[in-house]
Amino acid sequence: GTTIGKTMFPIDDGESIARHFKMFINHTFVGVWASSIGNVLHIQIRSPINGFTHEVSWTSSTGIVPETGTLAAGTEGEWEIHPSPSKVLNEGAVEWHRDYFRQLKAEGLDVIATYGHEWVVPPDDLSIGNIWIARFKNGTAVSTETGFGGLNSNHGVFSNTVQAYEIRTYKETIDIFNSLGMVPKVQLGEKQWWFFPKSGVFSADGMAYFDNDTTLAILGQLGWFVFDPLTPFFEPSLQRLTSNFLRDYLQSYLGNIISALRAYDSTVVIEQLYAYDVNQDIATQQGISGVGGKWNFFINTPSMISDFSSTDLDLLKVEALAHGVTDRDNNRARVASNIYKGFNWPPTKVSYMLPILNAGCPWQREFHIAEESQVSNITLWAGDHYFLFSWPEIPPAEKFATAR
Repeated sequence: GTTIGKTMFPIDDGESIARHFKMFINHTFVGVWASSIGNVLHIQIRSPINGFTHEVSWTSSTGIVPETGTLAAGTEGEWEIHPSPSKVLNEGAVEWHRDYFRQLKAEGLDVIATYGHEWVVPPDDLSIGNIWIARFKNGTAVSTETGFGGLNSNHGVFSNTVQAYEIRTYKETIDIFNSLGMVPKVQLGEKQWWFFPKSGVFSADGMAYFDNDTTLAILGQLGWFVFDPLTPFFEPSLQRLTSNFLRDYLQSYLGNIISALRAYDSTVVIEQLYAYDVNQDIATQQGISGVGGKWNFFINTPSMISDFSSTDLDLLKVEALAHGVTDRDNNRARVASNIYKGFNWPPTKVSYMLPILNAGCPWQREFHIAEESQVSNITLWAGDHYFLFSWPEIPPAEKFATAR
């Protein structure tokens, strides 16, 4: 341990002693900080995770040093989703994003704020009106690792409860843009039916459409339970009622969010993130990743994505990260970066996101493939990898002219 103390002088009193230890503690320690009011010294730990032991002793014939409280470690809680507060975004999150957006604006950089469809510690208790998590037929929740400590996230459903929460979140984000005099731009990030069977990509043991909200919705409309295709490669035309229902349910969910945001702010620009790798229109597994499937393509590609003439969206961003991260397949990346043409989207409204998140990604070549597709913008996933790992500059396209 570390000992700190004070020699007493005739002019000292309780206030000067407290002030002395305040300055001593703040100069010496990083795990605690101190303040003083009169002759009272307050010591507080900076994090409830890290506790400290301490002893107090003194030699005095004229006074005592009473002590209350503890510096022991507390119990670390969990950040949970609570839909009941009037504000969805806490003040820290708002100010962090406001400062970040302000700096990006100063650099002349465009900003699009996105929210995915994954929830960390959602308040799902299986009761009607409180359904948040996508589930397989046996009730197992869809759970994925976030990459941050031991936190897992759950893929969301398309219930009214979740929709209302998302609309509030987007509205508060629009407010941040407006407070800075910026055009609000938001993205609907991967708000699609879960892509894989229960035991993973290479299994065929059931898809995740069996939360109580979806089950009751399809019962009410079709009069029977959800059909389980078991695999994303199932032919959707063989179960057209179920596949149509899932596709239309998604379209309605997204459409309601879009309508609510446009009613809130008519200037908002709305982009849809479309993950074509996990939704590619193929009948059998291909490549190392094995992702995709005709069933996924059908239910996760409603008309607002597949037909520009009927969309309420402003922008479309296509991603196909698996083709670069796992498959190393530029031919499939070429299909993905050109998929918008079959949807009749103008290239000025389309961007493409490619991966640079590990050393094997053929990202320079994929960048030029995306250039050839004539999309208006190419995004690197993720930009911090490019700068933090000092990736080389993108070579000219001519270097790859004969190596495709």
